[in-house]
Amino acid sequence: MAEGLTFSDDDQLLCDLREGGETGSNALARLYRQNLALLHSSLMRLDSTLTQYDREDLAQQVFVEFWRNRNAFRGECSAAHYLVRIATNLLSKHHRSESRRLHLEAERRDVSLLDDEVDMQRCEASELVHFALEQLPRAQREAVHLVFLQDKTIAEAAGMVGCSYNAMKKRLACGKQFIEKRLRGF
Repeated sequence: MAEGLTFSDDDQLLCDLREGGETGSNALARLYRQNLALLHSSLMRLDSTLTQYDREDLAQQVFVEFWRNRNAFRGECSAAHYLVRIATNLLSKHHRSESRRLHLEAERRDVSLLDDEVDMQRCEASELVHFALEQLPRAQREAVHLVFLQDKTIAEAAGMVGCSYNAMKKRLACGKQFIEKRLRGF
């Protein structure tokens, strides 16, 4: 385990950090050099699943957090202990955010699977409708195709095929009824 700062060093370090400027930056650099190995081993002990990259990233976050809140450090414990405490808190935050991220990814996958399932059902339904359409007699198939698939009015469809309005309505009703019967079984 790396050698951390002693309590007497902490008093001087605290004064240097609070002074800020170049003296504070030098104190932070000294704190970093003297406690980086301790932080890495503490993080490894707290969570052995962390990669080297994660440990380095968290260690840097610890020192940034320490610098931001340097005036909150009162010297009641060693600076090394204080840094490990910050690391523990940051690791807890890291786990919570990772858990939320995994939960959101799972939700997105579930929604994506649901979308795929809906698309598949639509595709199957579309295939069934087309299969039922193919089985219709030609006059009914032509009527359904013109009115429901090409959005023609009943009058327009009747004019196009050369039949009366009522004959077109009858063909549509019979065709629709036939398709509904075919689809009920599925």
